[in-house]
Amino acid sequence: MLLVEDDPAIRISLTRALGAKGHTIASVPHGGGALSTVLRKQPDLVVLDLGLPDMDGRDVLTMLRGVSDVPVIVATARDDEQEIIRLLDAGADDYVVKPFGASQLDARIRAVLRRTSEAGPPAPLVVGELSIDARTREARLAVARRLGEGDLDARARRSGLPELDEVATTLNSLAHRIRELLAHERESVADLSHRVRTPLTVLRIESEALSDPAEAERITQAVDAVERAVNQAIVDARQGVRAAGKVVASPSRSASLTDAASVVRNRVEFWRVLAEEEHRHVVADVPTTPLPVCVPAEELAAMVDAVLGNVFAHTPEGTAFQVSLRPGSSGGAVLVVADDGPGILDGAKVLDRGTSGAGSTGLGLDIVRRTAEASGGRVSIGRSRSSGAQVTVELGPRG
Repeated sequence: MLLVEDDPAIRISLTRALGAKGHTIASVPHGGGALSTVLRKQPDLVVLDLGLPDMDGRDVLTMLRGVSDVPVIVATARDDEQEIIRLLDAGADDYVVKPFGASQLDARIRAVLRRTSEAGPPAPLVVGELSIDARTREARLAVARRLGEGDLDARARRSGLPELDEVATTLNSLAHRIRELLAHERESVADLSHRVRTPLTVLRIESEALSDPAEAERITQAVDAVERAVNQAIVDARQGVRAAGKVVASPSRSASLTDAASVVRNRVEFWRVLAEEEHRHVVADVPTTPLPVCVPAEELAAMVDAVLGNVFAHTPEGTAFQVSLRPGSSGGAVLVVADDGPGILDGAKVLDRGTSGAGSTGLGLDIVRRTAEASGGRVSIGRSRSSGAQVTVELGPRG
């Protein structure tokens, strides 16, 4: 509680007497100190003497009401009705008339605190997307929270207030700049993927052309190991991109629901840059409405990358592919990636780690299988309409 009283004797006596009744008292002798103390310490109640040396107590009351809703009990030497009415209309919650005793003041303090605690905190003032908490002196922009959560499509609307519009413009510019940086990062990682995977593809083709089957298998397995290491390095390089634009998911799989549509859309756009460079026609059919699946966002993104990455690694440049996502029959979602490449010789075999086949598109799809099964789904591999490979991933709504 804050006591605003310029007389040292009264200030000391009241501090002692109210302290004995269980109150914690801070005191200041002037109005300027009262305002700064209320802003810094946010007391539960203010006892305000009107006869202050630096400013009129009524002005202090008016200024307090401009910055805080803290309860105020006014100590006045005048007991006429009009004076009391003016003080209450100016924002005082109660008053005491001098001379008064500590017991009377204590009773009024308890009564005011009872009333204010029952009323509860005041509702925040809302102006457009700006929410102002008068008690804590905090202002929050809804769009800032959405941007902080990774929603880079969030934009602040203009409210007509110049100061707020300036903040909105700055936030919108920041979101646009982040998008530009992410696009640049995405293109850089796609270039890294292309430059590393191209020589690996050549090495694989050469190894499969060896006349000695045992030697061909040995070298192919070595290429598989290098490719898995490269894939992991590329996934690690993408972490910065995903951290800024991914759908946030809980670390706990049992409570983790991720919007599959958002993640798939994001990963297709990531790979589209490399597809354009390799003259691959991409058709994406992804709904705009959310499709929740029981897979953490990071794992789901890695799974989609594994499917799309294998299309690039094991089909010739210029090979078109299609990506579609639809709701599952019992919840969850179904992802289908089909290409116009040479197809897969043994769809079941390529789902096993370290297994490959000539011309296959399924190398390394064990990560896809494990992710799908962990969500209660499954993976199937077959022929696309153009006789290429088709990978169908069913993702469950719960683990």
